[in-house]
Amino acid sequence: MSGQNGRSLSARRYSGENCPLRPLHLADTLGLSLVHTNKTIRKLIDRKPIFWRDGGCEVVDKG
Repeated sequence: MSGQNGRSLSARRYSGENCPLRPLHLADTLGLSLVHTNKTIRKLIDRKPIFWRDGGCEVVDKG
């Protein structure tokens, strides 16, 4: 279900943007190894600018 601005209601509830992708897709797109990508994702999760879930990640809007 989408809100008025096209974002999903869940994205609006968490004040972020949903990114439906897997670590392998991200690694391939960026031209990085899957190992390096997973380590970087883990660092970002620990610092809390993103949340990783089964369906992909959510980038938290700090603005």
